[in-house]
Amino acid sequence: MQIGLLFYVCIFWTSSSIFGAVYVFPFEKYTLVKERKADMYRLSAYYACSTLCDMIAHVTYPTIFMSILYFMVGFKKTLQCFSLTLLVILLIAITSQGAGEMFGAAVMSIRRAGNVASLILMLFLLTGGYYVQNIPEFMQWLKYISFMYHGFRLLLKVQYSGDELYECESIGGCRPLQSSPSFDTVNLKGGWKEVWMLLGMGVAYRLLAYICLRRKISQCNI
Repeated sequence: MQIGLLFYVCIFWTSSSIFGAVYVFPFEKYTLVKERKADMYRLSAYYACSTLCDMIAHVTYPTIFMSILYFMVGFKKTLQCFSLTLLVILLIAITSQGAGEMFGAAVMSIRRAGNVASLILMLFLLTGGYYVQNIPEFMQWLKYISFMYHGFRLLLKVQYSGDELYECESIGGCRPLQSSPSFDTVNLKGGWKEVWMLLGMGVAYRLLAYICLRRKISQCNI
């Protein structure tokens, strides 16, 4: 149950952050074009302020959410585990926000932005590592660019250790948690790889979002 909840939390904040960010630039397109033509400010200043202002919500809401949920579902009740879990959720939310900004800036259309975000979210959901274990070979590369895949694995590594024992009351005796079918595709050791992947994607998505926004605004005539 806890594993399913972790994946649900990952889905919830991924989708909330993407759809909270994907419509920002399409909604502000005409105002932004007019103000840029009047040379009221630099596009980089607008983008930085927009991202930072939106990031306040993407940090505040998950913090309140996890502060309530965490201690209700039997997760490890230690300050370290709670802090790490919260940091992972925030990292997932901020990375997803960057992805939403990129998709919105790439299409600059309210209708198409929602469709693209829904499609990408569904692909990342299927490659997240929970619903589908055996991904077809032609789709396996998607999991490496999926922030849901890396975020879910990182949440598991925070909450569980491969050296922990389970089923100690069974006939066969205690077994290490790493041998459980729930973790046969996840190495519960480490975690820095996932952290760097999420940080790298968060930076890359924002750079691509800025490049797409600059290109679209320069081509837009109103």
